[in-house]
Amino acid sequence: EKKRNLKRYMDPLLSKLGLVHIRDATIEAIQEVKDRKEGKIFGLKTRWKKFNDLIGGTVEWTSLVTIAGISGSGKSSIANELETAFFDYNKEENFCVLSFNYEMSNKAQVIRKLSFKTQLTTSEIKSGTSTLSDNDFERIRLAGHSIIDYRIYYAQKPKTPEEMVATIREFHAWVKAKYGKDCGLVVMFDHTRLAKRIGKREQEMIDDLQTMFVEVKKEDKRIIIQLSQLNRNIESTERKQNPNDHYPNRGDIFISDSIYQCSDIVVMSHRPETIHLDTYGPYKYAVKNKVYVHAVKLREGDPAPIRFINNLKYNRIDEDPVLPTENEVI
Repeated sequence: EKKRNLKRYMDPLLSKLGLVHIRDATIEAIQEVKDRKEGKIFGLKTRWKKFNDLIGGTVEWTSLVTIAGISGSGKSSIANELETAFFDYNKEENFCVLSFNYEMSNKAQVIRKLSFKTQLTTSEIKSGTSTLSDNDFERIRLAGHSIIDYRIYYAQKPKTPEEMVATIREFHAWVKAKYGKDCGLVVMFDHTRLAKRIGKREQEMIDDLQTMFVEVKKEDKRIIIQLSQLNRNIESTERKQNPNDHYPNRGDIFISDSIYQCSDIVVMSHRPETIHLDTYGPYKYAVKNKVYVHAVKLREGDPAPIRFINNLKYNRIDEDPVLPTENEVI
């Protein structure tokens, strides 16, 4: 009887149709519970403990994560830091990063990482305001050597959603052959509006991209992190005058609701002082040199805002040790 059941579960038709019996899913689920009980890590930790706690400990494999914000909110710096921090805080994990960045050159990306590591501004690093000292140059050189062997690969030529997915699949096969069959792939995409579109409206292109990302993330050991713009509604006078409407929400995502629907996690970075708010939200939180990160969607857990100190001049945000309190002194 066991053999007959096993044969039914392994029927070639099920494989052809892409169907899986609950038996197989149950075995996988119990094995994951066992592995977690034994302390094995599934996913990648970030540098931010409060953020890790918020999302359940790690960014899990087979996740699609969206980081959204208005221009100047810090979302690109957050993504750039994640690329590096994943390696710094997950040394036991075998993975590579494939970064689709169509706005910034590879060199500019690395200079941002050097700024983060040295806490020098990009202007200081490039001798924009004054000539770099020999001591600071040595700090930069050492910081460069600390990241030079990270498995980060940049793709700068704009691609259509179809071309991006084909690249993800082919590149992942290559890194698994190079670094081992258990090598995962983290895909970074900055940002959703910049994929190449041929004969499609922007919304149609973004919708297609989300559908493809959902499919490709589940095929293998992959995490996809995409950046998205917010629309201008959050900057409207009506919103700013009503503290209950200060916080970003799902309706603020630019153009496409499919970004929200298809993502496992949606977080929004916001700098209230950039839109000239004196206090933030109904509890009148402080805004000066603050970045707020809102978890708008989580598969599990309670969405809650986390406050960071604005160190974006060094391409970083740092968790604020002081918890937000009502009617803070600004």
